[in-house]
Amino acid sequence: MVRGSTNDQMNLDQLMELKAVFQRADRDGGGSLDLDEFMCAFGKVLGRNLTREQIRSLYMKIDANSDGSVDWDEFTNFMLLENQATSEMQEGACSVEFPEPSDLTGTPYAAAGRSAHCHKDMIEKVLVIPGQDKVISSSRDGTIRAWHSGTLAHLKTIRVCRSWVTDTAYFQLSNRMAAACIDRTLAFYDASSYESVGSMPDLETSPLCLGSWNDGADERLAVGDDVGVVTVYATWSASDRETPQASLRVEKLTKLRRHTDWVTKVAFYEDLNALVSCSLDGTLNVGDLGRRARDAQSLGNPHVNGGAAGASSKELYGFDWSPSFKVLASCGLERSVSLWIPNTRTGKPFAFLAGHNASVCHVSFYDEQQMLISCSVDKTVKIWDMRMHRCLQTITDKTHYRPEDRLSAFAFDPHRAQLLTASGSIRSWPLLKRAGQEVYTGHDQPVIAALYNPNFHQVVTGDEAAQVCVWDLETGGLSFHFRNCHAGKMTCMSFDGAGRRLLTGGNDGSVRVWNFSNGQCLRHLASGSPTEISSILFLTESQQKYIVAGGWNRKVIVWKDETHIGASACAPDRSLEGHTEDILSIAFLQPNLLATSGYDGALFIWNMDSGVVKHSFSAPDAATKEVDKRAIFHLLFLQQRTQALCGCGADGCLRFWNAKDGALLWAQHAGHRRGEALTRVATDPDNLLLYTADTAGFIKAWDISEFVAVPGLDQSKRLRELIHWRAHDGSVTSMEFFIRGDERFFLTSSDDHSVRMWAMDAQGRPSLAATFGQLPWTLADPASHTPVTPVRAGRASVRFGAGFPGGGSEAAEAPETVSGEVEEVATDPTGLAAFVESVEMGG
Repeated sequence: MVRGSTNDQMNLDQLMELKAVFQRADRDGGGSLDLDEFMCAFGKVLGRNLTREQIRSLYMKIDANSDGSVDWDEFTNFMLLENQATSEMQEGACSVEFPEPSDLTGTPYAAAGRSAHCHKDMIEKVLVIPGQDKVISSSRDGTIRAWHSGTLAHLKTIRVCRSWVTDTAYFQLSNRMAAACIDRTLAFYDASSYESVGSMPDLETSPLCLGSWNDGADERLAVGDDVGVVTVYATWSASDRETPQASLRVEKLTKLRRHTDWVTKVAFYEDLNALVSCSLDGTLNVGDLGRRARDAQSLGNPHVNGGAAGASSKELYGFDWSPSFKVLASCGLERSVSLWIPNTRTGKPFAFLAGHNASVCHVSFYDEQQMLISCSVDKTVKIWDMRMHRCLQTITDKTHYRPEDRLSAFAFDPHRAQLLTASGSIRSWPLLKRAGQEVYTGHDQPVIAALYNPNFHQVVTGDEAAQVCVWDLETGGLSFHFRNCHAGKMTCMSFDGAGRRLLTGGNDGSVRVWNFSNGQCLRHLASGSPTEISSILFLTESQQKYIVAGGWNRKVIVWKDETHIGASACAPDRSLEGHTEDILSIAFLQPNLLATSGYDGALFIWNMDSGVVKHSFSAPDAATKEVDKRAIFHLLFLQQRTQALCGCGADGCLRFWNAKDGALLWAQHAGHRRGEALTRVATDPDNLLLYTADTAGFIKAWDISEFVAVPGLDQSKRLRELIHWRAHDGSVTSMEFFIRGDERFFLTSSDDHSVRMWAMDAQGRPSLAATFGQLPWTLADPASHTPVTPVRAGRASVRFGAGFPGGGSEAAEAPETVSGEVEEVATDPTGLAAFVESVEMGG
């Protein structure tokens, strides 16, 4: 998610007007708006474009914590983040990046500047001359050299002095250059002919950095020296009647003692109307050049004592100003970039960009792409998104340089959209562009789940790369997405009870709560263990709401659901212990039964009130099976089937229990492909249909309308297979059946990176309606739906056993014999390879 351009942002006056409307609508003075107050306040404003139902939906999105009210902070946070998300999708038409060093091999950029004309010592400054396709480099070898900015071909070498050239500056009006030398000399040259036009020897101090700008028709030069002083000069051309050429005149205007150590950079920014300088004393100084020039604001050191002025020194090496964001960025000895808003009372940075592993020596803004570029002494360049303060790209230059193995200077050329880095020579890094549709067509990592949200008619999907995508069900378009939900892999996700928030779990043991409508992280829940979260669930017991998770720490972790928003990690309310292997699935049945299953095939039924285990059981032959064939991967309560509990697992079997007394009702092999585990089970709202999915991407539909939750009955004819089809090319990771109006849909996801929508007929048979990320979207056009090619079912006779209270007996899995003939279907309308196999199971 990103912020839009500056012109699109709400200004302060508009925000104050909006707050006044908000306060007037708050009739009870409680500081927040209920739905009626929100409709009254904003119905007229939004009603021209939105229906009442759409305004109600907007209110629900803002009120993500479902407390029935929206305060001013919630309102403004939602507007900001939702606008950022929308802007990113609009601006996604163009994505930019710099090539990796290996990508430049064999190109003109790889050998740029490597010739006999290279500097003999380290380059101290790279200066881009605007409008002339020219780059100037100045070096410790006492020369400045001109290069073509496109080819980096050598144009001219100028011997300035016998000592270091510390900096250069360009005067646009007169087309002149100034060069500062460590031997206390300033030299001036014509930028076209490279001829000397004047010099200032025998300065009181050594000039270290230069800054130039125009003051109307006059030109100004600021010089920072080795004692902390910034001196400002006026320069102009005075024609001599006896000399046809114009001569350079320089006049000292003011001398400002701004720092107590070397001045490392100085620059004047017209729209800020301030002269900015930084120093090895750790201060960033901002002030105008008028009467208050000596009262400049010292922003202090950003990394010591909160950035208070006068703090002990931490060297600063550079800064840059962004006219679009109105922000100063500074860098120095510390390994982060500090962002400042000048002329504020705090004198402290408002944000830090952390990520470098060494001191940061250069920063430069590229406002056209809302980017900041930083370079550290370990030859690492980072590209930052200034709208999200997030690192977009890291480039490490592994080339070995001499005499010092570092990048001593860099500059950004906005005309050619290239980054120029320098050591003894200059290297160019072109900014590449790529089409946005290649980036935002969907997931490129295994999808962990796809969830339908009836409140907003959206589908929310997540993948292992910790990216969440929100899709519009009507158009199939990607509304927006947000990334980096977890530091590692994202492993599971679920909605809260109201469907307003998204719960996610990661392989680092973290659980997070999101407003998926704008990507705001509402809460961070700590599990107390760095192990993977495998399953997460939201439940309501009595009047209390809980978030429950289980995973590799073998505990059921319970948090109370809180409505407050906070950045600090919330500790669990309690944990339930009993499992001896990883917990794989969690299911809940009102009013207080919680079911959990493990990798070892163990199943626990808990009383959520007391936290006591009511029943624990597993297959009687579990101990005789291979370890990886014992797991129960998914549990599902069938509330309309006398609250039976259904489970599926690694051995390919379906099992049903009575959760109240723990009795096994029925068990049978599901007849999927040999050796494939069952990964998920799903049902329709009336529990008339049951769906099973496996690790090969196949799904099977069952008619369970006659199933009864009575132990000891032969249920073989009460579970009737309807259709068996291939839905994905990889393991199915989620399934969901939902009804929208008169239409019935089935939503599936897979680790093959795909999410598909199936239209279901009255008998539960599917047709492929659409695949998310692929256009055109044909969900609303039944004529365009593709019927699936079913897999021919074989005979199945299954041994079963009557369960006993406590789970002491279970049906033994029948040995499976397969004919060995696997026949490929010639006609495959779905575009997926469907296979026909005959399966016979001996009784």
